[in-house]
Amino acid sequence: MSMNAIGVPEGPAERTTVSLPTSITRLLKAEAQMSRRSVSSIVREALEAYLSGREQPGLPSFVGIADSGKGDLSERVEDLLAEAIERPE
Repeated sequence: MSMNAIGVPEGPAERTTVSLPTSITRLLKAEAQMSRRSVSSIVREALEAYLSGREQPGLPSFVGIADSGKGDLSERVEDLLAEAIERPE
C-alpha cells in the first residue's frame, strides 16, 4: 500500500466541500489550467504539504509513565475498577 506525503496510507477518496474566497478560487483554477492538472490534485498536494509540516497528534504525555505491575490491566479494567469501588477504606 502506498503512503502519501504525511505518512497516511492512500485509499479511496472522499468528497469534501470547502468554501474559498473568490480570489483564491480564481488563482486555483488558473494554476490548474496552466499546469494541466485538476483543481483536486493541486488542493490535495497543498494540504499534504501543509499537514506534513505539522506535528501529528499523539498520545498524552503522561501515557506510559507508570508501571502498575499488572500486565492484563487494559483487559481487566472494568473488574479492577469495580474491586476498587467495593473495597472499604
